[in-house]
Amino acid sequence: MTENKYCMTCEFYPIYPDVACCHYEPVNHEVLTITTKACPLYIEHLPADHPLTQANIEKKTPSPFAFKEVELTSILKLQQQEHERRLKIQLPENHFLSEYIKWMSSISDGFTDYQVVSGLWILSALTRGKVVLRLKQERVKPNLWIIVLGRSTTSRKSTIVNKARKSFEMSTDFILPNEDYSIEGYLETLAKNPCLNNVRDEAAGLMAKFHKKYNEGIFELECAIYDGQNIKKTLASGKGGAPKVYEIINPFVTKIYATTEDNFSRYMSIDDFTCGYGFRFLYVNPNYKKSRMDLELETNEDIEAWGRVITRIKVLDQFFSQLPKDIDFQVEPTAMKYYNKMVRELEHHADELNNEIYNSAIGRAQIHILKIAILLELGKNQLSLKIGIDSMKTAFSLVVDYFIPSLMALIDRLQEDIKTNQIERVLSILRRLGGVSTHTKLLHDAKLKSKDFSDCVGAMLEAKAIEGFKDIKTKIKYYRLLNNNGNSINPLNPQNLSALIHTQSTICEEILETSKKLEQLPPQERGCRLDSDRDLEISEILEISEIFEGTNLNTHNFHSKSVTILKEKYDKMNKPDSRNDLERLKENMSMTILLELEHMEDDSIEKVIKGYCRARGWE
Repeated sequence: MTENKYCMTCEFYPIYPDVACCHYEPVNHEVLTITTKACPLYIEHLPADHPLTQANIEKKTPSPFAFKEVELTSILKLQQQEHERRLKIQLPENHFLSEYIKWMSSISDGFTDYQVVSGLWILSALTRGKVVLRLKQERVKPNLWIIVLGRSTTSRKSTIVNKARKSFEMSTDFILPNEDYSIEGYLETLAKNPCLNNVRDEAAGLMAKFHKKYNEGIFELECAIYDGQNIKKTLASGKGGAPKVYEIINPFVTKIYATTEDNFSRYMSIDDFTCGYGFRFLYVNPNYKKSRMDLELETNEDIEAWGRVITRIKVLDQFFSQLPKDIDFQVEPTAMKYYNKMVRELEHHADELNNEIYNSAIGRAQIHILKIAILLELGKNQLSLKIGIDSMKTAFSLVVDYFIPSLMALIDRLQEDIKTNQIERVLSILRRLGGVSTHTKLLHDAKLKSKDFSDCVGAMLEAKAIEGFKDIKTKIKYYRLLNNNGNSINPLNPQNLSALIHTQSTICEEILETSKKLEQLPPQERGCRLDSDRDLEISEILEISEIFEGTNLNTHNFHSKSVTILKEKYDKMNKPDSRNDLERLKENMSMTILLELEHMEDDSIEKVIKGYCRARGWE
């Protein structure tokens, strides 16, 4: 018997002296004969005259692992195509959105997509619910709900959202804080003022709280509020046991939230869409490369551009705030004819796909088209109260070419069970890498055993979920993501409706956006006092955590990092004053860990926090 060594790449197949890095199926760790079947992924590395190659020729059948040889530049071009979905809009220079985007582009390198939707949100909020399109079927008011997704810091999503917030606050009588509301607080606020604008530069915490038991029913309430329905809600929580009654008449609520795609996927689920809540939002998730803007001093031109934007907002705000009653918006006959024709075609294609999720998206998209068309008319230099054909075509293009594909890509990701499904894990990583990746990179990022990875790749190749390429010169293998028809996913073609459903959702490396908000809070808001306390070793805390009992603590580096995070942020705190303060502190701890360690399991986080609190003597 010959001593075996194992391949450092897969750590599964042994390497034998006569064959350099040929991966055989191991049989009791013994040297195999040349008649033993070799792994089909690696047999091609053998010389053509090798006995093993000759022995397998007769058994060889058409393999799903065939790779076409193409130029590296072509492979890179394929990857670039997966990033090119952009929110493009062509408007006159004197349109409000044109002036707003021009100003924002001069002071920030945030994605233009963010600038467009933040400008639309400002127009939406300015109407105060006083614009209505009265259709036979329903009333349509232009309240927009927007979720801005992107990488932390470099995408500048929070910068753009905050600029929009400050511009709106400076021009109106509204104050727009980052507000975390419960269902009761939400009802109470709307009962006092049914016109509300919600802005969050990081909405992950709010989304997490929406799923708490005390907020049960909030998604159904949100759907009714979005639709402008009158609401009467009774809660048995008044003083002396008397019920509280909240009555909301003609609510008009706008929203613009920002977060990362990973945080969104962590806290939102398919159920949040099927109940109708998720479909009411417009999603912006650009992945294309943008240029970086260097830091510069503000110029007179910047101030003048800002002044023009603020003036436009103030003029519109004054117009709508002084309206004694709602404005009835109109639609030109040619615009209505175009709308009905295009929606009919869209519904026809949706019926052919027989996909319930897509049907729901199309149904909600029809209202989005009308809302955006109204706002485009209101943003004209000479304010218009009738939807024309140009605004209808532009609104239709924005929704069908951009917002629907963005929505379906996000839903596609939510449908993936990355924790348990190895194939979905590989597909998710391939999407993150732009739809094209080398074999080595994909294997490394998937963190699977080589055999499991090979099985996944084999299944995906056979199912035509991916296809393989080889660089002509280096022979390096590449994989490319395909749609169900065996074609490369092309997000640029909105008429390819099956591609819309499977559009890739690039995740990219997440640079999480914490800004150390917890450290900036005063002690009274943390529910505990700042003071010195006994230093605890990481191992000491891990020993108290249930998941580490009877295990080698040194092997739990990932969990050790979570304890290190807790120690850095919370070791100077004394015991919370009450049980409620402790529970609130635990929620802060959980959010802190999640923002630092994206792959941490929820149950592991809970146990680590429990162990830390026990070690501190807090429970």
